[in-house]
Formats: sequence, structure tokens, C-alpha cells
Amino acid sequence: MRNKATTIKNKLLKATHEGELKIMQKTLRCAVLEDGSMILSGGAIFRAFDRPSGGSYWNKPGVHRLLESYTVQQYITPEIKKITTEIIYLDKNNNLKKGFAAEMLPAICDLYLEARKDNRLMKNQLRMAEASEMMVRSLANVGINALVDEATGYQMDRPESALQKLLNLYLTKEYSHWEKVFPNKYYEEIFRLKGWIMNKTESQKRPGCIGNYTNDLIYSRLAPGIREELKVRQDDNKYIRYHQFLTNELGHPALSQHMHTVIAFMKASSSWDDFYTMMERALPKKSDQFLIEATA
Repeated sequence: MRNKATTIKNKLLKATHEGELKIMQKTLRCAVLEDGSMILSGGAIFRAFDRPSGGSYWNKPGVHRLLESYTVQQYITPEIKKITTEIIYLDKNNNLKKGFAAEMLPAICDLYLEARKDNRLMKNQLRMAEASEMMVRSLANVGINALVDEATGYQMDRPESALQKLLNLYLTKEYSHWEKVFPNKYYEEIFRLKGWIMNKTESQKRPGCIGNYTNDLIYSRLAPGIREELKVRQDDNKYIRYHQFLTNELGHPALSQHMHTVIAFMKASSSWDDFYTMMERALPKKSDQFLIEATA
């Protein structure tokens, strides 16, 4: 897999906003690109976990050096590989830079927390899991994208047409065929936090309230205006699922990235109330706030 260069019409995207964000007393370089993509520098990812950034990691596209361990690789899905693929872009001074999608940070946390839960980590890897848990709780103060948004000043420069452009990027007008997009661990964690018994060996009908939880935790927080627009596009057909309207280019990857963050928060929580408090702090429902900003 070649290094991913973020482009518009075969031209490298340029950072429109740059800044530094503070997490766990660490300073991480970040940027927002022309298409709204939020980026953390390659060094920032290592700095977040107190790991050295030198060595051969740039020579291993598609697999970040923090994920080289066979123990952790067992948990890497195709969706995670997309998140952990390096992004090449231009900074505001037209210098070539390398970084990663901001969502990579909670995705790494998710992997190490999952491996620790399964008792798969070696002794020298436990500190990564401990750092991951601390990181997830730190991110609960403000979501990673919101942190980059604030650190770069991007939130002050959204154009009035941003909402409609965003909807066009995320959603299709016609729904696609159904595919399984929600991992089993999402439902397993809901059952665990709710104290429900889940039968993993036989088919089990999920409580109807899980649909309401998904609307709340996923679609209402995925991107501004998405949930409201999905209601319109569903056109009262209860057999069409919201994710069938998501675009392959942005909608589905964004859903996957958001899902990793939600599951990471779940794993770091001991109760549903604890988890939901983290969600409210880190990933508040975006529609109302965005609409006010976009039309101001």
C-alpha cells in the first residue's frame, strides 16, 4: 500500500488552519486541510504515548510503528488500516508534511484496550494500554476533532454553505444495498454497560431501545445535520437503514472512525452513566451548534 496523499484533482491538499492542542500535558501539532480533514502530525501520535518517533516507521506505509506488534495486529481491521495510513499534505507555507487522521488517536487507544481486555498484551505493552485509558478519559473533555477545530481556529471560519456541502459529502440521494457495518463489539459493550446478558452463541433479538441509542450515540454526533437529513431521505421506509445513505468516500469512513471512538469510550467506562457522561463531554450532538455557527 502506498502512502496516501490527500488530494483534490491530483493536487496535494493544503492546510488552511494550523495549531497545537494540549492533551495530558502534551503539545500535539495539528492542522485542518482544504477539504475539512483534521490531521495530527506523525510526531504528535508518538508524543501522545511518550514513544520515540525515530526509526523506520515512515518506511512501513499502512502499518504505524505503534501497531507493529503481532499482539496488536490481530485487532486491526480494514477500517483501522485506512485511519492509520499516513497522509501527505502541504502546510500553510507550502512545505511537504506527513500526518494522520485525527481519529487515529482514539483508534489506537481502542486497539490496546481491546487487547488488554482479552489478556493478550505482553508485560512491556501494558503501559500502552494504561496510556490509552488515560488518553480516552482526557479526550472525554472534548472530542479529538473538536480539539483540532479549536486549536487551529477552524471553527471561526466555516462558510455559510458548509452545512450543505458537508451533507453532500456524507450522504447519497439514493440508498445502497444493506451491509453489516456495526461491529459485534459495539453491541457487546452496550449489553455490558447496561448489565444485560448477551448470548454470543445463538441468535438473539436486541432490545428495541438499542436503535434509539444508536441514533443518539452515532448519527446525532457523526456530523452536523446528518441525523435530520437522514430522517428526510429515509422517506418513512423503516426497512432502509441510515447507513445505506452514507457515501463510500466519506460517509462510511467517518462512521467507522466515529465508531472506534465510541467503543473506546465504552471500554474505558465501568457503567452506562460513566460512558454517557464521557460522550456528552467529548462528542456532543452537533446539529444545533453547527446550524447557529453556519448561519451567523
